[in-house]
Amino acid sequence: MSNPFGETGQQRFVEIMAGRRRGLGPMLLRAAASVAGGAYASVIRARNFAYSHRLACVHKLAKPVISVGNLSAGGTGKTVLVTEIARWLLAAGRQPAILMRGYKGENSAVGSDEAAMLHRALPGVAVIANPDRVVAGRKLLAGDKPPDVFILDDGFQHRRLHRDLDVVALDATCDLAGPLGRVLPRGLMREPRSSLRRADVIVLTRVDQATAPELEHFRSFVATTAPGASVAACRHAAAGLRLGDADRPVAELADRRYVAFCGLGNPDAFRRTLATLPGECVEFVAFADHHAYAAADLSALAELARGNRADVLVTTQKDAVKLAAAPPDPPIYAVRIELAWTEGEQLLRERVAALVRQ
Repeated sequence: MSNPFGETGQQRFVEIMAGRRRGLGPMLLRAAASVAGGAYASVIRARNFAYSHRLACVHKLAKPVISVGNLSAGGTGKTVLVTEIARWLLAAGRQPAILMRGYKGENSAVGSDEAAMLHRALPGVAVIANPDRVVAGRKLLAGDKPPDVFILDDGFQHRRLHRDLDVVALDATCDLAGPLGRVLPRGLMREPRSSLRRADVIVLTRVDQATAPELEHFRSFVATTAPGASVAACRHAAAGLRLGDADRPVAELADRRYVAFCGLGNPDAFRRTLATLPGECVEFVAFADHHAYAAADLSALAELARGNRADVLVTTQKDAVKLAAAPPDPPIYAVRIELAWTEGEQLLRERVAALVRQ
């Protein structure tokens, strides 16, 4: 499977910083990125020191806050984890609200790709995309239906808001101890790996996509870096398909040829999920993260499908929320992902439940 649309800048960056591109140009870029990364890491360490020692103001909301975040740039499955925790709270009779910041690809109705996905998955739950999440939380508390618990989406680095539980998602297929485990722009880390010590619970995602030695190495890294954190683990399972507003079984792809596409920070994770589905993926197209699909993109994808004798397109739920006006031919299936816990689900449930019992 290839990408006939060409390589994205994001993919080139990863290839260069991982050391897979040789030559003078990539070497000079890595050297420059190392200098910039060192400066950036110093700024982040100073910022974290200020918050940890109360030299910078930390604001507290009147209700518990559960932060769900990650350490790296790119997809770790964080949005699916936010959805899972919100559903636990709803099942317990609580009224959660989700506070998140916007990204490129925003629209005025829902705020971001992730916000639109959460709106669709959690009807009735307030999902507020606002760069100032302290203001957003206080505004909700002053409203007619105040929430009794907040979920802070992508909150690990948002330290000006106090959190009562810090949950960090780590993709088990990402080698944090390797070249990409360095701070941006030299690697993919938003802050130094030692920051994991702040986490209360670390959730290893996509553990089924890592080899046994990779997973053992990853667990050793986590245990050494954040010995005080509890650890849970899960895989991302394809639980079904979505066609427009209708749910469809995964088996509907059986004996079908399809072209798959996505605009994710970690497209390889979706590629590996496709390998678990029936049918045959004849082409895989990776756009840049948060890609805003134009009519020309969809026309080119449809042409690609016809050229490969494929009768459907397959994408992610995150991408599908931006395709409401897409033409129905060929039909576009979105893969619905749910977490399948292999370790620590009850531990995390109990930590969440203990907060809202207070």
